[in-house]
Amino acid sequence: MAPASTTQEVTPVNVHLVTKVINVNSCEDGVNTYTCNCLTGFEGRNCGVNIDDCASRPCKNGATCNDQINDFNCTCLPGWTGPTCEVNINECFPNPCLNGAMCSDFVNYYNCSCVAGYTGKNCETDINDCANNPCHNNGTCQDKVNGYECICPTGQWMGKTCSEIYNACYFTPCQNGATCATNPPSLDYNCTCPLGFDGNTCQNNINDCIGVTCTPPLVCHDGINNYTCACETGANCELMTSYCDSAEEVKVDPPACKNGGTCTGGANAFTCSCAPGFTGITGANCEINIDECEPGPCQHGGQCQDLINGYECNCTDTGFNGTNCELNIDDCAPRPCQHGSNCTDLIKVMIVRLTLMIVSMINVNMDLPVWMVSLSTNVTVLLDTAALIVKSKLMNV
Repeated sequence: MAPASTTQEVTPVNVHLVTKVINVNSCEDGVNTYTCNCLTGFEGRNCGVNIDDCASRPCKNGATCNDQINDFNCTCLPGWTGPTCEVNINECFPNPCLNGAMCSDFVNYYNCSCVAGYTGKNCETDINDCANNPCHNNGTCQDKVNGYECICPTGQWMGKTCSEIYNACYFTPCQNGATCATNPPSLDYNCTCPLGFDGNTCQNNINDCIGVTCTPPLVCHDGINNYTCACETGANCELMTSYCDSAEEVKVDPPACKNGGTCTGGANAFTCSCAPGFTGITGANCEINIDECEPGPCQHGGQCQDLINGYECNCTDTGFNGTNCELNIDDCAPRPCQHGSNCTDLIKVMIVRLTLMIVSMINVNMDLPVWMVSLSTNVTVLLDTAALIVKSKLMNV
């Protein structure tokens, strides 16, 4: 901010006249003279002149410029804003026009272009199209947007303004080329059907194949007031609809053969060639996954998991590995015995089988021999479940 204006009396050295100066930032004494350093915004020998900051006409669009000390401000005309009134105010923001109208901005005003059926400065008013009572003969007018609807007395009058006598046949209720007859004004009408059709409005094509037997493989095809005996498909009946598609059971639960099976259809039956791993029961629809674990392929206590067209043996804790747990794992292979001792490979499954034997004896309430009791309480590799059962049995001995 510029320093406040000051007024001071300066008496230059060797000057007998006293000169009054104002708006001075500093005064420099000279020989029989002086120099004034003016405050910002002033000029002149004694800084008595305020510089006109409006001289360059900075205010735009007809605005009035107000000079200040080292500054100016603009008084804008309506519709303009900004430091120099350079911005046209957008009277269309936010949109004042309603009901889908388009807003056009001008200087200090806007105009709404209303869609059909609305009026008002902001298109806020729905034009009452019923104001002129367009409905005749006691019709009731319902105003719409840019239109109206006349509800005419039932069975008496019709038309846009209820000015036409009601004609039931005007609405073409009769189908398939039938002839309509009525006695206006009336809601009643009568349809005279062409040959081959029946029903109140002649909507039904009469099935001319009823009671007709065609020589196989020809079948009856209904027409209009006639029929033909012809092939189901193909000019010479060489194309027959496969029973793989037309069987009722297939329509209810397609496809005919499940799980990727291939269907071979005949005239009244079909057969399925199942993908590997699947079979079927009645109908042989390949709906059953073959249990490859059923013959018990896993040896030495391995657990079998059935897969699609295969199985997998879990050989964990058997002492064996291989596809069917048929290979004895050589536990001496990593040379666990030290200091020249000999390693003898055992079969872990023997312990497992012994555990199963103990569990079986417990289940039939047989007394365990003393050596088996001792073994069962000291062998740490017994299965957890079997060990729990054995301990439970020993607690009751």
